[in-house]
This record gives sequence, C-alpha cells and structure tokens, in this order.
Amino acid sequence: MRLWRALRNRPYLSMQMKLFYTLTTASLILFSGLLFFSLNGFKDAFYEQKTDDMTLYTERTGQFLDMYFQNVRNILLEASRTLGEDGLQMPEEAEANLARVLELNREFISQIYVLTERGDVLSGDRLLYDIIEHPQLTEAFRIVDENPGLISWSQPYYSPMLVDDTVAFALSVTDGRGRKIGTVLVEINTPKLSAQLGKLLNSQEKSYVLFSDQGQIIDYDRASSLLPYRKGSVPKRLTASFERELWELGNGVHRIKGASDTLLSIKSNRNQLGWYLVTLTGERSFWQSAQVVTQRFVGVSVLWFVLLSIITFLISRHFIRPVKRLALQMVRFNGERFESAEKDRRRNDEIGDLTRSYRRLIDRIGTLLDTVREKERKKKEIELKLLLSQIRPHFLYNTLSCIGSLAKQHRVQEVEETIRSLIVILTFSIDKKTEFVSLEEELDTLRAYVQILKARYGDTFRFVVDVPEAHLDFVVPKMILQPLVENALFHGLALNEAGVITIRSERDGTNLVLGVEDNGVGMSEKKLRSIREGRAYEERPTRSSGLNSIGLPNIDERLKLLYGGEYGLRIRSAPNEGTVVEAAVPCPSESLKI
Repeated sequence: MRLWRALRNRPYLSMQMKLFYTLTTASLILFSGLLFFSLNGFKDAFYEQKTDDMTLYTERTGQFLDMYFQNVRNILLEASRTLGEDGLQMPEEAEANLARVLELNREFISQIYVLTERGDVLSGDRLLYDIIEHPQLTEAFRIVDENPGLISWSQPYYSPMLVDDTVAFALSVTDGRGRKIGTVLVEINTPKLSAQLGKLLNSQEKSYVLFSDQGQIIDYDRASSLLPYRKGSVPKRLTASFERELWELGNGVHRIKGASDTLLSIKSNRNQLGWYLVTLTGERSFWQSAQVVTQRFVGVSVLWFVLLSIITFLISRHFIRPVKRLALQMVRFNGERFESAEKDRRRNDEIGDLTRSYRRLIDRIGTLLDTVREKERKKKEIELKLLLSQIRPHFLYNTLSCIGSLAKQHRVQEVEETIRSLIVILTFSIDKKTEFVSLEEELDTLRAYVQILKARYGDTFRFVVDVPEAHLDFVVPKMILQPLVENALFHGLALNEAGVITIRSERDGTNLVLGVEDNGVGMSEKKLRSIREGRAYEERPTRSSGLNSIGLPNIDERLKLLYGGEYGLRIRSAPNEGTVVEAAVPCPSESLKI
C-alpha cells in the first residue's frame, strides 16, 4: 500500500494515471447510472405488478367468499325448508335428512345440527356427536337471536368435531304456519376453505390471513414460510404481535416485517360477510430478480474493466515502463526497508546507465549501513559487558582480608560461608555468559553479597526479601539488584544498625516491578532531580567498599538499552524518610519464565 501511494504521487506516471482515472470514472458513472435507473425501474415495475396481482387475488377471494356464503346460505335454506315440512316430529328421519345434506356438502360444511324448541340437538353425524362433546355448540346456537329470521354467523371458535377452528352459520326453522320450531346450524369446513384459498393463491411466494369483522383469525396459510409462528404451538399459531399488527392495518397497500423478510400486504373487506382478507408476498423475490440484473451489469462492468486494464497496461508498457522500473527500485529505499537495486542489462541507453549507476550507489549505501549497524551492536554488547564486569579490587582485597581475620579467630563456619559467597559472586558476575538470569538466581547472588558484608561489618543492618514464589522463575537482567542494594546500603543507610533494606516484587500489567527500599537518610529534592536527569551526585560514602562501580545512571541506561526508552529506574525519596528505587522488566506471560 505504501509503494502504491508513492507511485501514485510520481509525476512521470501522471499520464498513465490520468488516463486510467478518466476511463474508470467515466465507466463507473455510466454503469452506476444505468444500474441505478434499471433497478429503480425494475423495483417500481415489480411493486406495481405485485400490487396488481395481489389486488386481483383479493378481488377473486372476495368473490369466492361471496360464493362460499351463498352456498352455505342455500344449504341452510334447503335444510330449514326440509325440516320445516317434516315438523321435526320424527328425530330419526330428521337426522337422516341432516346426514344427506352433510354428505352432499362436505366441501363447504363440516357438521350440521338442529336445536329443537324442546332443547334436543339433532346431528348429521350422530355417532361422532355422541362420542365427542361439543360444549361450544350451545353458545353457537344463540347467534340466531341477534338477527331473527336471517342467516347469522359467529366469531371463530374451536370445534372438537373438526379438531380445528371453525365459524358457525345458523338460521331459524319454521313450520308451515311460520312458527319457530328449531334452529339449524352448520360449521364450515375450514381445512377445505384453506385449500380453496390456497388454490386461488397459486404461489409459494404469497400468503394470506383471513380475519372476522371483529378481528379474530378465521383462517391463514399454515404452510407458508413468510408468516411468523409461535414457538411450540400445535397446530401452528401466528404470533400475537403479528396478528395485532395485521388487524390494525388500514385497507390498502402496506409493508410489514414477516418471519424472515419484509412483506408487501394488501388488506380488504370487499365481501358480503365483512371479513377482512390480508394478502402478503415477500420482497425477497424482488431482490432475487434484482440480483440477476445486478449480476449482468457486474459481468459487463468486469469485462469492461478488464479491457480497460489491458489498454492501460499496453500504454504503460510502450511509453512509461522503462522509467517505472527505475522508480520502483528507488522507492524501495523508504527510510525503513532497504533492498539492493535490480540490474537492467537489456538497455544500453541513458536510462540503462542511470539504472546501473543507481544500483552501484544503493549497494554502496547498503554496505555502509550494515557496517554501522554491526559496529553499534558490538558497541552495545561491550558497554553491557563492561557494566557487568566492573568489580572493585578493594572489594576483593577487603573480602580476602576478612576471610583471613576470621581464619585467625578460628571461625571456620563463617570462613566457609564467606568463601562460598565470594565464589557465588565471582562465578555469577564473571563466568556466566548470558546477561539474563532468573530472579531466584539474582536473589541468591544478592544474599551472598549481603552475607559477605555482614561478615565484615557485623549485623549493622537487616536484609528482607519480600518476593512471591511465583515470581522467582521470571527472567531479569543479571546484576540488576546488587548495585541498587549497594547504593541503598552505603548511601542510604551508611551501615546504620537500625537500617532495613527490603526487596519487593509485584506484577503491573505485562511488567514485573522490582523494588529496593531502605529506611535511611533519604535524599533532597535537588539530589533526586540530579539523579533523575542522569547526573550522579558527588557525595561519596565514608566506607566505600562496594562490589562494583555501577551507579544508578548506569542501571537506568542499561534498562533502556535492553528494553527501550519507556523502561528505566523510578526513584522516590525524601530527607529522613528513606528511598525506594523501582525497576520494571517486561514479563507478559508465563512463557517468559525459564
């Protein structure tokens, strides 16, 4: 990406880029405009066609419902006339007539009943009625009382005879003198009605929901994947929110959210029953059709851009390629990444001479940079090794003198401990090749150093290690704590018998913070500022017998060389309140343990 930005800003590529940008921009505008207007036109045509189809389906359904109602009306009138002539005096004959009516009209009704004035119920299917109770039937017969002498219909209810929801139509039965002798009631066959509406629908991309005049669902397309259903409902029921949203729609065209797609809906109650029909179709079919159109445009666009790229490449190859190759070699040197230039032996003109001269220049610069880097690396290694190997001769002299004094006093155990401690220190600081050790090794060497000092000066101070066991395996730079302890001992405590030096460690995010704390004389703000600014203070301890001459500025410099400028020492101190020196080393995970 960086190379592309560099090439784009070169003046010698302006002709190529201008040509490519001009053709590309013109093509994008042309194809985008065509695609936009085509899709908008297609969308408008789609919605218009869908609206016309659904309006036609709604009108057909309204006509079908009117015809359906007319058939149910004829069934009731015929049954009422036949039963009125017989006078309902012979129940068995009346039920036989009801059975014949039921058998002839299964496409429209599921059951037919007669309620006599004596309260007896006659059924077209006596055996089934005797087996299955129908508690809703008594309430259904009361719809006749709302419109005496006219055909009345109920709101949807569950019929155990049909094992489904149904709607009842009822009409009074009168004898030859016009007296009411009973009520005939039929329950429509909703599964058959659903099948007929599905045939009218004639598409899996469409669905419908049929409401009563009071907003109760009479029927809906239960096989449709467009409608949202309640989870676990048997038979499938529409969700309450979807039912409410459909019912609250006004007559006309609307867009609502379906099960997995936005639905185009049309609501109408243009039928004699006053029932509301909502027809729905998903918009996914539109987007599928639009996708085909888009794919065709994309195919043509890809073909055009391929042709455009070939034309641009040929122009570039013929006019600009020699200069471009030299520019590609030049931009490789971007201040961060360095590579040798390629040879161009195929050209013997000025561009070829320029390329070869540039290659020799780059190779020479690369050699010089490699030399400088190697010298810097060796310099840093030497500096670190010098910092780690600066052991004061006086420390060795005084330690050996102390061992001799202890030997004269026949303090054999202390002699052994002191010699062992001296061996540990010398081995750790001189013989060990690596500059990183575990924190446990660093603390062991520090304890050996403290043991030698106590052998020489006695218990003039206390040494406390407060380091969690979980931190002992973390890797730290070698000899990072000893100079801090030495500084605290000779500068802070001055071998005061009440002095305490404490070593602490804690995790701080991805760092392990090591701290050396003393309760000594502390430092003034001036002296502390001098140390923080990298200037060592000039005061010297009265009894300078330390292990080495690595001061706080050297430790700070070493941490920065190893880990970067954001690391180093942090010092907090105040007069007569002691000093805390902290050093942070990175340890982001357990993988850094040894």
